[in-house]
Amino acid sequence: MYPSVIRFLLLSSFILLAACASTKVQQEKLPCNIPASFNWDTTTVYKASISVMNKNFSGLIIFNRENDTDYRLIMTTDVGPKLIDITLTPKGYTKNFVMAQLDRKALLRMFWEDFGTMLGIFAKGKPGYSDLGTCCYPVSKNFTSCYFTSDLKSFPLSAYFVQGNEKKTKINYFCAVGQQPDSIRIEHLALNMSYFLNKLN
Repeated sequence: MYPSVIRFLLLSSFILLAACASTKVQQEKLPCNIPASFNWDTTTVYKASISVMNKNFSGLIIFNRENDTDYRLIMTTDVGPKLIDITLTPKGYTKNFVMAQLDRKALLRMFWEDFGTMLGIFAKGKPGYSDLGTCCYPVSKNFTSCYFTSDLKSFPLSAYFVQGNEKKTKINYFCAVGQQPDSIRIEHLALNMSYFLNKLN
């Protein structure tokens, strides 16, 4: 099982490097109506199903909130062995443990972009751009994370990780008003790749 999981995640990094197309995002400047922070539990565990080019992998993804901006991401197989353990911050990531075969810059940056946007670690301070029901926050040069909601008190309905004016990744949150998401879908728009997370605790 172990080698197949490693090959699966390596495939993710290879198709990331090969991808060049994405979806354009339209922006109109209107008042911002998005909460700037996310109320995650100290530890949140999701059952993860990941699909890459019609190949599927399942495991666990654990998020440990270390402070207001930093989260520890741990990815394991279904039977327990740790694959990846990195700390996500607004400025980048720190490797705590990464299996040698998976220690690829493109793969780890993808996790930082995807899960950093999902967790809201980039949604701090004044947004770089705002729209009605939308706030976009600068991540790094030419990269932005955008959040969409229907009211101030609810968790975002969706989010995008944007490069320039093009959407790279779409995130949908499924939850009751005022609660953490029970499930989350993350989709790479230029790739045949997606994650589906179901909360366990």
